[in-house]
Amino acid sequence: MRSVRHQMPASAGRVTHREGEALPCVSSDETELPRRDPKGAGRSLLEQAFAREKIDPSFSEHSHGFRPGRRAHDAVLSAQRYVQQGRHIVVDVDLSKFFDRVNHDILIDRLRKRVNDPGLMRLLRRCYDTLHLKINESKSAVTSVFGRKFLGYALWQGPNGEVRRAVSAKALQAFKLRIRQLTRRSGGRSMEQVVEKLRRYLLGWKGYFKLSQTPRIWRSLDGWIRRRLRAMQLKQWRRGKTIYRELMRLGANPWVAQSVAALSRRWWHNSLSAIHNVLTVAYFDRLGVPRLS
Repeated sequence: MRSVRHQMPASAGRVTHREGEALPCVSSDETELPRRDPKGAGRSLLEQAFAREKIDPSFSEHSHGFRPGRRAHDAVLSAQRYVQQGRHIVVDVDLSKFFDRVNHDILIDRLRKRVNDPGLMRLLRRCYDTLHLKINESKSAVTSVFGRKFLGYALWQGPNGEVRRAVSAKALQAFKLRIRQLTRRSGGRSMEQVVEKLRRYLLGWKGYFKLSQTPRIWRSLDGWIRRRLRAMQLKQWRRGKTIYRELMRLGANPWVAQSVAALSRRWWHNSLSAIHNVLTVAYFDRLGVPRLS
């Protein structure tokens, strides 16, 4: 098989959306939220220098990091094209703390040849110490592209040989953890407060992972989120009489309201019962809960 060396964005897709929370699973460790790195000033200076001196055309066509008009999504789509062409072996190298450990004397010397700004060069030199690169062996490998993570995404191959995009298992795990935190059945928060935080998070997450080609997983996650919200609402109502009254107020059939109220302490069990005919998809739409699917 042929192999391809593909440069991924150095910023690891740290993206935010105007309507969304900071994106999950897109930081360099692909956990949940982008890191607030106090040492990020050096990265910003480099981006400014590249833009000011217009040296972007000298970059490799396969490079996506720190480049105007390029995003993490572009890198994911490029990787998918390579794999679809038959390049199934990837050299995946993670440089641990690259901007902290790179030999800054060499880096600044090369930048000086292209960036005509002595003041910026002096500032960069003060920011950087002379260190050496170190490969993060736990995150590096020469292996099949299937099963590796690409900026929170994973690639898989359908029965017809078509290469498709999905959310990586680790990113999905982090997503579920965050949803559990936001929809926990304790904390004394109103449904409106929970939905507001959930909305911001879901919009940001959906905005980044919109390239995923797994609609069934999206529908499954939507149903799971709504079930957690139903269980949370039932616990807030707590008593059988309150559950019955609130369900009737929402237009429930008396038999449905009575059957749910009879098991008032079994919140998770009830969240999958006839209550879904009252706290429907449309009900959560009206509350402002975004759908992933």
